[in-house]
Amino acid sequence: PIARNKYMQKISKGVEKVTDLYIAEDDFSKIVMFESELQNLKRFNNALSDNYNGFYKFADEAAMEVEAARLVRNGLPNYDLVPDNLKELRAIPFIGTFFSFLSESTRLAMTIPRQFVKEFSMARELKSLGADKASKIMRDRGLDRAIGYTNFAVGGGAIATVVANYASGVKQDVIDNIKPFLPEWMQNDNVVYTVNEE
Repeated sequence: PIARNKYMQKISKGVEKVTDLYIAEDDFSKIVMFESELQNLKRFNNALSDNYNGFYKFADEAAMEVEAARLVRNGLPNYDLVPDNLKELRAIPFIGTFFSFLSESTRLAMTIPRQFVKEFSMARELKSLGADKASKIMRDRGLDRAIGYTNFAVGGGAIATVVANYASGVKQDVIDNIKPFLPEWMQNDNVVYTVNEE
């Protein structure tokens, strides 16, 4: 029993380290996106002429930091934003975190396009006001966001599925044999399969 407890403690510590590593990677990507968005906003703000005092000019760096934080929150998954009623569904067997992922995917499917449409609209308005340099910066950011969103929405799920199935050692013939047993609404979806040794 004592050896077993030591073994379980080591496993527990290993799981903690993996969890900490995952959180660190998640935090790192948010920090990188925040810094990128902040630098873009600074370039945008500096491109507006000194005599421009319209709606789009940020008053100071603090205002740009708030906007960069909003862009990160609305551009990356954040499971703290999952509604409480969906969080409670995680406790139901066979459902797990599926609803959390779906909730965040749905939120991002709305916030990201809304943001790049807003950026395109701002670019057009600024161009009409003669703020060509600021307009180009905003247009380019909106275009980058739209391309990234489209690439992931169209091909990201399929690529992630292929990679995950390959990593699990699940080949296409196995997938073809399993699909008829899936619910009808899942049979044409990209589904990740795992292998249980038992």
